[in-house]
Amino acid sequence: MNIFEREVGGRRYRVASQSLWDSAKQRSFARQALLGPADPPPRADLASTRTVGTRRVGDVGALVWIAEQLDLIKLIDQACGLTGPADGPTIGEMVLAVAVQRACAPAAKCHLAAFLETCLPRVSCLPASAFTGQAYHRLAAQVTEEQLEKAQIEIAHAATRRFELSTDVLAFDTTNFDTHIATTTPGELAQIGHAKSKRSDLRVVGLAALVSETGHVPLLHRTYPGNGSDQTVLAECLNALGKLHDALDDAQERTRPACRTVVRDGGSWSEQLELDLDVAGYYTLISLPLSHNASQLALEQAARRGAMKSLGGEAGRGSCGAVADAGGRTGPHPGGGGEPGTAARTKARYRSGATQGQEGTT
Repeated sequence: MNIFEREVGGRRYRVASQSLWDSAKQRSFARQALLGPADPPPRADLASTRTVGTRRVGDVGALVWIAEQLDLIKLIDQACGLTGPADGPTIGEMVLAVAVQRACAPAAKCHLAAFLETCLPRVSCLPASAFTGQAYHRLAAQVTEEQLEKAQIEIAHAATRRFELSTDVLAFDTTNFDTHIATTTPGELAQIGHAKSKRSDLRVVGLAALVSETGHVPLLHRTYPGNGSDQTVLAECLNALGKLHDALDDAQERTRPACRTVVRDGGSWSEQLELDLDVAGYYTLISLPLSHNASQLALEQAARRGAMKSLGGEAGRGSCGAVADAGGRTGPHPGGGGEPGTAARTKARYRSGATQGQEGTT
């Protein structure tokens, strides 16, 4: 958003201008809002002032600044390709407004307009009354899974390039959230499952997230039914992970594909997933208990003559500072803490006809 001054009738006014994307006409268009006269600020006696109201400035301003740095509204509008009403917000404007509200003052969308009225920074040149829960749901209902995935990858690409995020190591984990939806209400996401809160009487919604090494910035997320498994949701993300890998390489202007490692817990391990992650271009760092069959196979690989190699840096000075390289790269976790087990960093190089435990074991 750009703010400039314009003279009208011999008096100067401040005007806010915003550039948006028209998906139907495939071109940009501008919106403007009059902020008020550009007169010099009046001199006031602070001792005689009293508070008549407050406006949010810092938290909202910081989030709006980040959105402008990423050109967030345009990225979402282009990815979703929706045509909003002529006098209403686009899907990008609406998503930004809801995200800022949820971050600063979490509340239902019926309070969105009232929240925007209390903010000095503006997310749009439109009046706050244009941002309603009904308008949000009308736009959101038109967005497909493919468009949502595309928007996430474009945002991850922009964030990595603008803020120089380190993406050589990515963390993947899942969680779930309780809902208070009646059990008789139909739905696909809210399901009775293994709730983190240990409540067995509530339906839960699952959330999987992949975050960057720098600042733990979310790069990809996926919601899934509360009765789903970690393996299933990670398998469903494989196509998006491949696209994300290429987008991150482009954002970092790499001439050769990067070697990225996904760190995750043992709940999502399977032999097929290791193969699929290899195809998508990712190594794996995973912690498994010693009772797991894959742990035994990893230790057998590490016990081979010449398999163990010293780690450099701080990790190499610890008591467990070693890693094996036999087919896949495996070995004890360099941290040495937590639950007894093994951590494997693999590039699952399975050969044609190779049996489990011969090559690329995690």
